[in-house]
Amino acid sequence: MRDALPTAGEQGRADAWDVYADQLKRMGERKLTSGDVFGTRKFLNNNYLYRWIESPGIYSNSKQEAMYDGKSQLLIKDPINRCPINLPMLTDMKKNTAGSLTL
Repeated sequence: MRDALPTAGEQGRADAWDVYADQLKRMGERKLTSGDVFGTRKFLNNNYLYRWIESPGIYSNSKQEAMYDGKSQLLIKDPINRCPINLPMLTDMKKNTAGSLTL
């Protein structure tokens, strides 16, 4: 029985990677979108596969956080009046004496 454990563990990891690859393929086919796999634990309903898929991604906003239309990629009115701040904007902002930024 002990000899079977590493083999079962290896098979489980191989199965997980196969499912992961299948989900990435679905994303490439636009059957699954970044808006489906990004979000809070509550939004994802503890779907650990989706949390794993999004972990290496660069698109970190969930559908609820995004400030653009997912289909057209155009900016939309932000319903809770947030303002995006990105790296190029920081150089033009006035910093405090210690180098911090007050918003």
